[in-house]
Amino acid sequence: MSKITVFVLLAALSFSGENTLTLKQCVETGFANSLELKTAEETMRQAEFTAKRYFAPFLPAVDFSFANTFLGFDDAGRDIVLGTVNPHTYNSSLSVSYNFYNMFKDKDRYSYYQKKYFEAEAAFASKKQEAAYGITSSYYEVLNSEKTVQVREKALSQRKEYLKLSESLFRSGIKSKSDYLNAQIQIKKSEVALWDAENDLKTSRAGLNTRLGIPPEKETLLQDDIEYLAPQYTLEKLIQAVFDGNFDWKKALLARDAVLISTALEERNLWPVVRLDGAYALSLSSYLLGNAEWTHAGRLDQNSDWGLKLSVTYPLFDGEVASLKYELAKSALAVENYSLETLRRDLLEKAVVYLSNNIKVFSELNSYREQVELAKESMELIKNRYQTGIASFLDLTDAELNYISAEIGYYQMIYTFKTQKYNLDRLAGVKLFW
Repeated sequence: MSKITVFVLLAALSFSGENTLTLKQCVETGFANSLELKTAEETMRQAEFTAKRYFAPFLPAVDFSFANTFLGFDDAGRDIVLGTVNPHTYNSSLSVSYNFYNMFKDKDRYSYYQKKYFEAEAAFASKKQEAAYGITSSYYEVLNSEKTVQVREKALSQRKEYLKLSESLFRSGIKSKSDYLNAQIQIKKSEVALWDAENDLKTSRAGLNTRLGIPPEKETLLQDDIEYLAPQYTLEKLIQAVFDGNFDWKKALLARDAVLISTALEERNLWPVVRLDGAYALSLSSYLLGNAEWTHAGRLDQNSDWGLKLSVTYPLFDGEVASLKYELAKSALAVENYSLETLRRDLLEKAVVYLSNNIKVFSELNSYREQVELAKESMELIKNRYQTGIASFLDLTDAELNYISAEIGYYQMIYTFKTQKYNLDRLAGVKLFW
């Protein structure tokens, strides 16, 4: 699937700019090509097979055996065709056994590996969330870099106009030659800033492409996304969602439950061992063989036996091995409980910090947008004043830098806000694009 996905993606990118990728398409491509997800999926499958293996004690065990001796002649001395079965020289048996009760140890072992399977499921989901968020973060980083390049290109074009203006004013005697020279210097600075922005774009695009599993140098075309809504969470709802749906929290709970079961198993090893086993066996040789022919020689109950076995074993002394295993299990359980509490505190802190940052950035977005509008208006006014010789070239440069900085900052805040929104969803256990 991954090879097909990459081929389709590369084919799409080879066309015009209209063939852009949405965030959802990028995440789906990343899922298909993620080696970490494939590893986590195989780990989950292994846990599933292990759980099925420990379900086996709840089913009866059936054994069949058959053996035949090739003598070349029968009891009467007559030749036997090589390869045929002589009913007088074979033996076979069919047996069925079932473990009725062993102090619920089989049940606990199965429950333990079920928990481990569910833990592996939660780990896979957590990896999927991590991969989706990583792609989302890289996606908006690329869009931010693209916007920065566009602003830098516009600034360079604008400064070339300022160069023509300053040269005209210098030739007219309105401005000094220093303004003309400063205009040339500003162009060089703009060129350097544009090169830096283009390099940042290549770097961020390489990071995104690597997450998507495509060549890092490929020019991935993305669909822009600057629309945003107010934060949807309150702190109370976010905290509730975290402890209801966060996959890391679910995984930690399952890990603790598994250790709790293993601790109970180790404790049970200190008690007397009680087993109740049942078995049924049928001698097919006696049942099928009559004289020299294949016949029913008797009823089943005449050629079979069955029984129940009850056994009690008490461990008197084993060098305290069982006791030490139990103490180790209790210690492991204590560590799991401490880890769970540490994670709980960490998730609570993240809920407060992430939501606070998201609300802060949203509240600042309007200010950044207004800064862009005001900075642009100010730049135009100072440009007009510079043309009439009232404002200095330094005033013009400062106004232009304010406008560039405001515009770049505004786009950066938009993409930061959107990235933080998905980070909140990840924290709350909302599945990201799957």
